[in-house]
Amino acid sequence: MIDEAVLAGLIEDIGLEQLPAALGLCVAEMSRRAADLRRAEEGLDTEQLRRIAHGAKGSAATFGAPAVAAAARRLEEACKSGEPASSLPVLIAALLAEMAAASEQVRERIESLQGLRNG
Repeated sequence: MIDEAVLAGLIEDIGLEQLPAALGLCVAEMSRRAADLRRAEEGLDTEQLRRIAHGAKGSAATFGAPAVAAAARRLEEACKSGEPASSLPVLIAALLAEMAAASEQVRERIESLQGLRNG
């Protein structure tokens, strides 16, 4: 679920005309981070996973994707606390799922905004 209050703040900050482009960057960023997560997962590189999760958490908060931010925070904390490597794939999968869902919602929002501009 995308946080409408955060989107309203973005509109206030950058304007409605710029929002589709900014949201497009958000989708691209999530896609890049998802690919990075998959690579880091192969070797269970906890430091790399922690860094990726930290970045995803910040990006998600900026673009109003609280479920992504929460999943990223759980993975980041697990990596920091030294949880067993066996617990990380579940957390990674949860973050990837939230990122995919948020990306789809953002894509739909972009289409909706473009329809408003073109309609």
